[in-house]
Amino acid sequence: MILPGRELTGLEIKQAAITQGVPIDAGFQLSVKRGNGRYEVVDDDEQIRVRRNQEFLAVPPDDNS
Repeated sequence: MILPGRELTGLEIKQAAITQGVPIDAGFQLSVKRGNGRYEVVDDDEQIRVRRNQEFLAVPPDDNS
């Protein structure tokens, strides 16, 4: 997936994914994989600095895993 900038909000990341055909919607919960291998939730209004090959995970709000 190609992102339109280096600093984006969680919602902007999800919107970019949706535009590029990733089967999610804006209501999904977005998480980013950190250096320790754990995923950290990114709120829709939270701005994060993105980097090449960074991993994101988006899950539907009713997924309790």
